[in-house]
Amino acid sequence: MLKIQPGDISNSNINNLTCNNIIKNIESDYNIKLIPVRLNEPLLCNHYRIAIVLDNEGEYRDYHFYRQDMDNRWSHKQGKGKIKRYES
Repeated sequence: MLKIQPGDISNSNINNLTCNNIIKNIESDYNIKLIPVRLNEPLLCNHYRIAIVLDNEGEYRDYHFYRQDMDNRWSHKQGKGKIKRYES
């Protein structure tokens, strides 16, 4: 079973191998505007900081999202695995 990818909902599935294209696809899918912020910049209420990690070279090209949680740790979930948490 394939998971939904950025661009699938809006049929705007441009190549997801650049951060800019991933962001454009997410914004198109959910009719939202993602707000770029610096690492230590305060966030709006009810918002999370996310990071896109991209591997666009080699045989296995992939991308993942990390979320900064309220305790400033970063979390990541790969596929059906458990959530992993990392220190900042």
